[in-house]
Amino acid sequence: MPALPSPEDMTALPPPEAARESAPPPPPQGRVPLSEAPTLRAATTLVQQMASGCAASPAASVAVDIMNKALPDHIHVLVVDGDSTSLKALESSLLAHNYKVTTCSEGTEALSMLRKGEVKFHLVLSDTYLPDMIGCKFLNCVTSETYLPVIMMSAEPDEEAEAHAAFIHMCFGARGHRRKPLPETVIQDLWQFVMRARLEQMMGPG
Repeated sequence: MPALPSPEDMTALPPPEAARESAPPPPPQGRVPLSEAPTLRAATTLVQQMASGCAASPAASVAVDIMNKALPDHIHVLVVDGDSTSLKALESSLLAHNYKVTTCSEGTEALSMLRKGEVKFHLVLSDTYLPDMIGCKFLNCVTSETYLPVIMMSAEPDEEAEAHAAFIHMCFGARGHRRKPLPETVIQDLWQFVMRARLEQMMGPG
């Protein structure tokens, strides 16, 4: 198995270009009820299962309160992919599931946005092979500079290569690795990575 690449050995990169942002219609004033947020319907089901048989109990109320605090009204996803076709397809799928989306074609562009902090993101989806940098360097920068969960994506030619890529990404702090194109079920459940990361910030890792 090849040695893990060292982010320190990777070269400096050119300045970023402007990113393109798109979003679904703005939510109504105040917090969107959990049951009305399409991307969070699975969360509602989870809470209902947790509170099954004790809907009026304090535990059920606390579970719903924690879920509401851990999840934003609209999850804002930063997608980084040098393949314009793949980028547009993923953007459309995310918007269809009520996520807010910002797309970037280069890692430096995405890092510049994250470092400026002018836009609040909740999740990063990045391709393994970016035009301007190795995916592991981008991943290392994001995980070392922010608390954002990062999901890496790739389309390796076989299962062995895919497993190797997943292993490397997890070593560099990725919350997950998924094969492209992302299935609808995976896109629908991306909220779980956001909730887990935000709960860790609220209460500290287990």
